[in-house]
This record gives sequence, C-alpha cells and structure tokens, in this order.
Amino acid sequence: MKNKIPNCNEEERENIKKLKLSIKYGVISFLVIWTSWVFIDVTNSEKVEIATMDMDKLFNVIRNISISFILPSLFAGLIIGFVFYFYIFPRRTRN
Repeated sequence: MKNKIPNCNEEERENIKKLKLSIKYGVISFLVIWTSWVFIDVTNSEKVEIATMDMDKLFNVIRNISISFILPSLFAGLIIGFVFYFYIFPRRTRN
C-alpha cells in the first residue's frame, strides 16, 4: 500500500504528498472564502429583501452574487495553497 507510485524515491513521494496537501488547503480556503463572501453580501445587501422574496428570485440573486465572487476567491485560494507549499511545508521540514 505504501508503494502507490512506482519508480519514486522517498523524497519524491514526500513532495507529492506536500503538493496534494497544499492543493487540499487551497481548495478548502477557496470554499470558505467564497461561501463567506456570498453569505455576507446576500445578507447585507440593502436592495435585496430576503424575507419577502420568492425562492426563484432568491436563487437567482445568490447565483449572480456567487458568480461575481468566484474569481477573487480563486486567487485567494491559490495564494494560500502556494504559501503552504513554498513556505510553510519547507519550513516545517527544516525544524
């Protein structure tokens, strides 16, 4: 089970493990940032009355707001993933 990747030494396996973990952290941070921005923007919007809105209109508003926040959240998730891969994980292995 340990030898999932043939023809790789221990250092390459460790790099692949770090890459997978940093991608996981980047995706999780993307999702957290994106959902929090959408939630905050929908609840704080003065032009949107959530309590009196029917479901179709509410889903359209949430969809439009969520589409507008995908790109900034993606950049933030990428930056967080790169920070983990290039800064935090190498520093952790040095100590």
